[in-house]
Amino acid sequence: MPESIVDPSVKHTTERSVQRPVGKAVIRPSVQSALAPVTQSAKQPAGQPRTLANRIMWLVILWCAGFGATFLFVLPFHLLVQWAVRR
Repeated sequence: MPESIVDPSVKHTTERSVQRPVGKAVIRPSVQSALAPVTQSAKQPAGQPRTLANRIMWLVILWCAGFGATFLFVLPFHLLVQWAVRR
């Protein structure tokens, strides 16, 4: 870029000073606890980690629940169509 069109009063991002982040004393205690790093005990509940069988079991349970909900949602329309055809 030619020197004649560069304004020397403009500071570019690399030349700006970086502001210090807000100190912990300024942040409310409720926000401090939310920003605190998650410990290992909070990540996993007490007990054994989930196994493949446990994950597959939940997949089957949720699939059956979805299938059952869909069946119950469609059943009244199916009965209405059957009633209209036979009438």
